[in-house]
Amino acid sequence: MNKYPEIEGINFSENFRERMYNYMWQYFNLDVIQDIFYGLGSKDELNIQKYSGMFNDKFKKSICFKGDEKDGHYFYVDKNLRLYGTFESNLLNNETDEGVCHSIAMIYSLKDYLPKYGKLFKITLNPQTKEQFKNNYLNILNFYKWLIESKIWDYVIKFHFPNETIGKSKKALKLIQEEIKRF
Repeated sequence: MNKYPEIEGINFSENFRERMYNYMWQYFNLDVIQDIFYGLGSKDELNIQKYSGMFNDKFKKSICFKGDEKDGHYFYVDKNLRLYGTFESNLLNNETDEGVCHSIAMIYSLKDYLPKYGKLFKITLNPQTKEQFKNNYLNILNFYKWLIESKIWDYVIKFHFPNETIGKSKKALKLIQEEIKRF
């Protein structure tokens, strides 16, 4: 369901969501995210926290995960304990698109941990216009495209899931390119 009915059509297609889950999204977890940052050259260990309802200084500059592995949610907490996430920052128009929360957490953590990569993605917090929503969706798609094209995704995913992911990166990349054209 669209949060803003007047911004109809700015959302991921159902086909895209279902197939991306099978090709890529199901493989994101805290270990994979940590190894992506190592593969990108992060000198600092990524601060990763499981969130259980209370914030303190240990959450500064961290990717947080709450819930269980199947229905959990990722978000990023900056050095001032501000939260950045699909839900927390009202970034997406369609509630069924919330499955990309790991991408937003990673994009915002790139800004702190690897700024040269963080500059590549421009997300609008609390978007108000169709163009701002469209920009957010395109930046998320370009983030996935960049992960695959940089070869970091293949390297990390083959380490964690050696027999399950053969050929899925190419399928995911093709799907991402089709979805970008749709926008």
